[in-house]
Amino acid sequence: MTYKIHTAPIWDAFKLTDVCPICELRRATEERLLGQYLNESVMEPDARVRVNRQGFCGSHSQKMLAGGNICGFALQLQTRNRHIRESLKLIEGAKRAQKEASRLQDEATSCIICAETEQIMARYYQTIALMFKNEKTFPELARDAACLCVNDYSRLLAHSAHAGSRADDYRKTLYLVITRSLSQSDADLAAFIDRFDYQKKDASVMTPEQKAAPVSAVRKLTRL
Repeated sequence: MTYKIHTAPIWDAFKLTDVCPICELRRATEERLLGQYLNESVMEPDARVRVNRQGFCGSHSQKMLAGGNICGFALQLQTRNRHIRESLKLIEGAKRAQKEASRLQDEATSCIICAETEQIMARYYQTIALMFKNEKTFPELARDAACLCVNDYSRLLAHSAHAGSRADDYRKTLYLVITRSLSQSDADLAAFIDRFDYQKKDASVMTPEQKAAPVSAVRKLTRL
């Protein structure tokens, strides 16, 4: 087994038995970036320029607010606020108003953490495909993945050509994992729903997975 710095997080994520490995990679990436932008990047000039230009989305802003360095976050909010304020100008005419509205919508939804997370995840998608081709024991580990989300399945498929001569085998493995994952969700949801049927509610005790079925299904079916 080849265990390198750039592949180590992937090996570790795929060995987990209770979560989607790609979701785990994304969670760890976002957590690291949140820590970075709450600490060392606060006073780093290049980072501040990027924050001024892209800002933070609502979801990551809430996490930054709860991240333990409210002063550092406030400094970044102040310069981002000034950047937006200085970009505003009085608009005349319907076409210009529509153009300005579109620009401001982009400003309001842009996020440096989202953007950098996607860049890192794209490298992970590519690396996973390469590992399937080059790492002897990885295909079996991938087949045994705990579960897979629809969003992550689509991203892995989009990068599946990086598996080269083993690309078709890789796609078959991804298909096997996603169908198994959704079939398990279906069974868990059925058991959960049955508990609301007065004729069946005493039939058996739900497992922890069945109790969490709606939450688990949301995670698999949507991009949180």
